[in-house]
Amino acid sequence: MSKPINYVPDQSLPREVIVPPTTVDNKNSREFIRAWFDGDKVDVAVQAKAIPRPEAIGMILADIVKHVCVAHGHAFPANAGDDAEKIMEVLLTELGAIE
Repeated sequence: MSKPINYVPDQSLPREVIVPPTTVDNKNSREFIRAWFDGDKVDVAVQAKAIPRPEAIGMILADIVKHVCVAHGHAFPANAGDDAEKIMEVLLTELGAIE
């Protein structure tokens, strides 16, 4: 992240999200990415060998962004449209900073 974000964690939320029920018994599914945010930084763990094709990684990341925008809109409906725009704006800025 470029700069710290004012953030107070909701202590009532679990630290981890649940494994999607559709993947629990699927022996072909693999966890690809985990991310943690503490307000100042993001820590990411990636299982790079889980997805060998770069185009598949691009599709997965695009799908993650769409799901995050929708979920954020449900969690904060008053700002849904503006927040999705802000998410995309920051995403594109951060992607432009890839070295």
